[in-house]
Amino acid sequence: EFSSNELKEISRTFIQSFQRLKNAEKQLKMHLEEMESMNEELQSSNQQLEMVTAELEEIKSNLERKVQEKTRVLEETYKELERSEAIKSSFLQSISHEFKTPLTPLFGYLKLMKNKELGDLTPLQEQSLSIMLACAEKIYNTVDDLILLTKLDADAENFLFRDVDLNIIIKTVISRVEKELEEKRIKVQVSIPEIPIIIKGEQLILIQTILHLVRNAIKYTNEGIIYVSLTQEDSSAVLRIKDTGQGMPEKVLKEINDFFITKNIYTIKRGEAITVGLNILKRVSVLHNCKVNYKSERGKGTTVELSFPIKS
Repeated sequence: EFSSNELKEISRTFIQSFQRLKNAEKQLKMHLEEMESMNEELQSSNQQLEMVTAELEEIKSNLERKVQEKTRVLEETYKELERSEAIKSSFLQSISHEFKTPLTPLFGYLKLMKNKELGDLTPLQEQSLSIMLACAEKIYNTVDDLILLTKLDADAENFLFRDVDLNIIIKTVISRVEKELEEKRIKVQVSIPEIPIIIKGEQLILIQTILHLVRNAIKYTNEGIIYVSLTQEDSSAVLRIKDTGQGMPEKVLKEINDFFITKNIYTIKRGEAITVGLNILKRVSVLHNCKVNYKSERGKGTTVELSFPIKS
C-alpha cells in the first residue's frame, strides 16, 4: 500500500507526464501541418516546373524549326550564289574572248600604221593613232583586270602557294615591259639583291600584279626614270616601284592608304582613287600577308611599297 505522500507524488508525476504528452502531441500536429504546407508548396512548384518545361520544349521545338528553315534558306542562297558565280565567270570569259579577238588584229594594224609601214602619216594622223592605240590597250588591260579579279574571288582557295624568288618575278616583269618603255622613251632602274629572296606565293598572280603596278608607273611617267628596287629588311622583302610622274593629291593618297588598312576585301570599292587594279592589289596582298603603302608628292611622283614576309 502507498502512503498518502507517495500517492500525491505519483499523481503529480502522472499529471506532468500527461502534460508533456499533450505538448508533444501539439508540436507533432504543428510539424505535420508544416509538412502538409511544404508538400502543397512542393506540388505547386512541381506543377510550375512542368509548365515551364512544357514551355521550354515548345520554345526549343520552335527554335529547331526556325533553324531548319534558316538553314534551308541559307543552303538555297549558297547554291544560288554558286550558280551566279558560275554565270559571272562564264560571262567574263565570253566577254574576254569577244573583246580580245577583234583587239588583236586591231593592235597589229594600228602599230603598222604608227610605224609608217602602211604609208606616211601627217602629224595629226600620228596623234590620232596614238590615242586610238592607247584606248584599245586600256580596253584590253581592263578585261584582263576583271578576269583576274573574278579569279581572285572565286578560285583563291585553289591557288598553288609555293616558294618563289621575287628576283625572278621582277626580271620577268621588266622583260615584258621593255617595248612599252622603249615606246615612251622611259628608262627603268632596277636594283635587286644578288641572292634569292624567297617568299611563299602564287607565282602567276604575283607576276600579273607587279606587272600591273609597273605599267601604272609607265602610264603616269611621261619622261624620266622608273625605279624598281627589292631589299631585305629584317624579316621582310620590300618591293618599291617609283615613278617620276605628277604624284597624287593628299586626299587621294589618304583614300588609297585607308583602303588598304581596312579589313573588308570582298566588296569592290569604287571612288575617285579606288580602281579595279587597286581592288586586285588588295586581294593579292591579303592572300600573301603583304603590307601595302603608297607614298606620293605632287610634282615628284608616286612610290608603291609592298612588304612580303620572307620564308623562314
